[in-house]
Amino acid sequence: MIRTMWQFVRALLLRVPVYGQLINSSKDSFWAAIKELAIATIFSLSPIWFCTVVLYIISDLPFCEILKSFIIQGELYLYSAALLGPLVYATTKTYGGRDDEDNLDESAPEKQNFPRIWSIRFPYETSFSVISILVCCAATLLFGILRASTYGLLALELDAGTTLGVSAILYGFTLSCMFCVLVYRLNLESVPERFGDDERRLLSQWRDLN
Repeated sequence: MIRTMWQFVRALLLRVPVYGQLINSSKDSFWAAIKELAIATIFSLSPIWFCTVVLYIISDLPFCEILKSFIIQGELYLYSAALLGPLVYATTKTYGGRDDEDNLDESAPEKQNFPRIWSIRFPYETSFSVISILVCCAATLLFGILRASTYGLLALELDAGTTLGVSAILYGFTLSCMFCVLVYRLNLESVPERFGDDERRLLSQWRDLN
């Protein structure tokens, strides 16, 4: 009974766009992705949290108020867009093969017709591409509106709490997508190590024949 329920839940989770394949990912890739994302986030946000800590120490202002003052102008929109570059690169990269085995002799064009059996398509590649476009457009539009209203170019007053909440949600969503990309990338990069002897033998025999 429990096994059947788990299989049903698993089948449902696999249907979830972007996040579904996390259930099939290894624990090592999870921990490695967490560490990589944490390090990248800590260093990229250092201008915000470091200055917040310093001002909190030398002043009597509440920590949350200082932090809010640093991100209330839409800075998180910029950080959300900045994450898209590594995300797009990771999702469009070819995985599965090693450079020394994928680079065939250019003097023999017929060799390049051999199918790259180690080439693997990135999970949810299309979904990540669409998300990247939408996040980039949203971040650009919202940040532009915020800046335009600040300089009086738009007769629009944006609530500080709303701006903070929307930018935090967008940044959190982008971070979650980046985490999925890191997990999937780490799994795909370890694929060559898991290939069996049959695949290696086939590639070797094909090269001997050509």
